[in-house]
Amino acid sequence: RLGDHAAVACLLLPLRGLHHRFGGSHAQRDLLELTPLESAIRAGNAPFARRLAQERRMQRPHNRLTVRLPDRARDLRPR
Repeated sequence: RLGDHAAVACLLLPLRGLHHRFGGSHAQRDLLELTPLESAIRAGNAPFARRLAQERRMQRPHNRLTVRLPDRARDLRPR
């Protein structure tokens, strides 16, 4: 369903650990890591977004997106 960000986050989350099996570029695999986080932010799911942002920060601490997305997740108001 168009705009169902919560569903996207839940559906893509299990793929995060399997993306190396698909092949593709680092950027393409990175999208599979970032899309659930962005979807959680857009769905307004603050606790889930914060957890994913913290995981991202631990995995890729020097990545530019890693710096911005946790700030967006932190600024969310719980729904």
